[in-house]
Amino acid sequence: MNGSLSHMICMLFAVLVTCCLNASQALGKPPLHNTQTLRSEQVAQAHRPAKNDALSSAHSQDNPAKYSGSNGRIEFYSEAPLELIKAWSDEMRGIMLEDGQFAFSVNMSSFDGFNSGLQREHFRENYLEIERFPKASFEGELIEQPDWSQPGVYPVRVRGLLSIHGQSRERILPATIEVHPDGTMFIDAEFAVPLQEHQILIPRIMHQKIAESIRVVVHMSMLRQ
Repeated sequence: MNGSLSHMICMLFAVLVTCCLNASQALGKPPLHNTQTLRSEQVAQAHRPAKNDALSSAHSQDNPAKYSGSNGRIEFYSEAPLELIKAWSDEMRGIMLEDGQFAFSVNMSSFDGFNSGLQREHFRENYLEIERFPKASFEGELIEQPDWSQPGVYPVRVRGLLSIHGQSRERILPATIEVHPDGTMFIDAEFAVPLQEHQILIPRIMHQKIAESIRVVVHMSMLRQ
């Protein structure tokens, strides 16, 4: 009898414990063994960056406007005692930001002109080695800033890395920027490129026909984006 009574009391106690647990879950109280998991989720949520579309939009609006172009004209002249060589490309590409940063490049294979097909082949293969060094580029920033909001002609200086034939040299060059009210901008520049600075080697026998320093002329129109 006493054994049966004890067994019934144990069963009732188990039922009461089960009911209490079910009631706690129904009220939304997490079980004790999930506390660590919940804390980890809260910490992760606190460190997760909030999405703020307004801030992203403001940051985008703060980015400086840019001008870009893809059909700039670049010419080079070799003015040696026995021969004048002229070549040009109309495929210079470039970007200029209103904060003064810029980047220009041209494929060396796009140059036409020269005095003969054989001369063009020699320049491409023997001197410029365009298979190894297919592009020339100039990247840097304006030293003087034009007033982009005011149409006009602005003499400026540009500072950057001029890369030709795989060799980069820092240069400060004069240029002219012309700002138009319709959102277009023109940039003109003329400068010399000593071949030795870019390790472009000319055979001694050709020194009377190919200049040691090449004159470069640039003209490019760019559109505000």
